[in-house]
Amino acid sequence: MDHVWVPVRLPLGDKSYLQDITVYLIKTDTGVILIDSGLNVPESYATLTNLLDQEGYRPEQIDALLLTHYHLDHSGLALRLQKKFFTPVYIHRNDGKVLEFFRKHVGSYTDCVEEFFSTFGIPDQTLTRIKRELEPFQELLVGPSEMQTLEEGQEFETVSGNIAAVFTPGHTPGHVSFMHTKTRILFGGDFLLEREFPHVGIFPHTQQYNPLKDYINSLEKIRKLRVSQILPSHGKVIRDPERRIADVYGFIQNKIADIYHLLKKGPLTVMQICNQGFGYEHDALSCFFLLTLSLAYIRYLQEEHMVVAKRDKVGIRFTA
Repeated sequence: MDHVWVPVRLPLGDKSYLQDITVYLIKTDTGVILIDSGLNVPESYATLTNLLDQEGYRPEQIDALLLTHYHLDHSGLALRLQKKFFTPVYIHRNDGKVLEFFRKHVGSYTDCVEEFFSTFGIPDQTLTRIKRELEPFQELLVGPSEMQTLEEGQEFETVSGNIAAVFTPGHTPGHVSFMHTKTRILFGGDFLLEREFPHVGIFPHTQQYNPLKDYINSLEKIRKLRVSQILPSHGKVIRDPERRIADVYGFIQNKIADIYHLLKKGPLTVMQICNQGFGYEHDALSCFFLLTLSLAYIRYLQEEHMVVAKRDKVGIRFTA
């Protein structure tokens, strides 16, 4: 491998609404570090192992698999690599707890989704559609049995200097980015994307979490770090991180204001907030993610004491 790191685009097959994910191979004195692993499907595994071979490495030479977060497109192959090649897997403890939840509910996660959303009065028909759409993903939820904990500032040696773990929660409770300390290039996972806005949501496995608050704090943290560019997991390299951070921060603040003013008009259910604040989606999977996004904005406004919840026969309504 002539270059210090290699971006690898792994196809995600028909198990994902995304087409691919970019993972990164970084050269060390003894092998490579792999940042994220792709989805646990044959297409991802074949592409990864073929690329390793082209670069002159065997899977056994992966010194460490560093997971930016526990989402299936980022962490799916970790289980296979660990089982076959004893690859050391690192993840932040907060997302380790997410994995524990998935492992406990691997056969019943869609029931957890139904139970969680039903408390907010989401219509049964909508929940049935969402459950049907999520069922194929349940078998992919189980991750590695043994993982090592990533700590803020923890460094890993490469042939061109160290990369350091930077805690950037919001997209998940334990999202971690990795900064190449010499160049200040950030391997950002899903922290920041060039065109899309990274999803922040509340799920059955993060019911008490305030993801939007964490994400806003992470944006400010990376802004102060003055990283030179960001290598994301989806889309193109972000060559002007400060400007992109400002754009995303502005979008979030405008959306917070929009939802607040919407709730000033009167009590609304989560479904009503979702439809009026984010747009109605016929596709069940998109509806699912927009509902979790709506809950994230509601939680943020609640904890800022701008919105209160009221329970009635329909479920829970929110008002400013």
